[in-house]
Amino acid sequence: MTVMPVAKHVVGLPPPGHAPAVSFEETAAKVLGEVQGACAALLDAVPGAMHRAVDLEKSLRLDKKLAWQVFKLAQADQPLAEAVNVPARSSVQRLLTAARKRRVPAAVVERLAAAFESFEEFAVAHGGDRTGLLSLVSGIAPDGTEQVELKVRKSLFRGNAHVWGMQVGMVTRTFIVYQRPGAEAVFDGVLVSGYVGMQRLRPGARVAQSEWVGFGNDPAKPLAGSPDPADRAMAEPGQGATQGLEILEDYSTQPLPEFRRVGDIETEIVFPAPGRAGAVTLYTSRYSPGGAQGEQSRFALSPLVSSPIETLVVEVLVPEGLSDPGTASVAVYGRRGAVERTHERRALDLLPQRESVTYLGARE
Repeated sequence: MTVMPVAKHVVGLPPPGHAPAVSFEETAAKVLGEVQGACAALLDAVPGAMHRAVDLEKSLRLDKKLAWQVFKLAQADQPLAEAVNVPARSSVQRLLTAARKRRVPAAVVERLAAAFESFEEFAVAHGGDRTGLLSLVSGIAPDGTEQVELKVRKSLFRGNAHVWGMQVGMVTRTFIVYQRPGAEAVFDGVLVSGYVGMQRLRPGARVAQSEWVGFGNDPAKPLAGSPDPADRAMAEPGQGATQGLEILEDYSTQPLPEFRRVGDIETEIVFPAPGRAGAVTLYTSRYSPGGAQGEQSRFALSPLVSSPIETLVVEVLVPEGLSDPGTASVAVYGRRGAVERTHERRALDLLPQRESVTYLGARE
């Protein structure tokens, strides 16, 4: 019997005779830095002054998007933040062809081709594809990751809409809190929900919406009105129950679609037809009498997103003087396996989403 020698290697350490692996951050910075340098060299080599993207567009006869991408890359102070603007392979080929026609020096064109090819190889090696690479780069780019996140979120929206067979153009949630007349220490609440451009994308796809209103004055305690039976059992006594869902017909598509109640908080919507032809707009309200009592330390709304939504608008209307507008904030939480418990707002469930909060001022 012949025994073959086996080379032993400890995972995590470089094998003997090999230099330590270069970090992803260093490699990404180098690859995108070379793309930036190659694009800048192209701008210097193209005849005429290149002060704006339109100058490059006219000189090389490029389409507007491609010219903007190249100009943006060439002018980037932080190349990592511009990974989302690297043109696709087909666009790069058009760029190289246009540069050769304008007799840009061969060395400049070859450097540009090599830089983009290195980027493509880097994307496959580390991210599997461009989408995967953008997710990786967004975590290390010093600034400008908002554009990357937006592109990823658009892809997620389209993908989820395809998987679930439905989508909503815009969802609005308006939570109105007001003191009950004659009872200063008792607050009533109304949740007005709008579903604009809600449509089924394929026959047979199930479309259902769920919503609930919860009240609570202590972040450490469960919310009254929670869909979780355990939460409801532990909620503080004396808080009012949420009433049923009311369809606001004056603001909804007519004739109304068919509704089927599913459980305590979910309503299935039966559409007349798939696609835009069967799209509907639906507004609902849910009244919660006496939901909060006594002095309140916070007013908040935590909408549970369970459908592919293109745009989400959340409003909280509070009586003037009961809350400091300067303390308004917004955060997005996600919890795999227990989406309905995101209202606990655990730090480990906080998602890196960039949202904006706006104070609209006092209104009648």
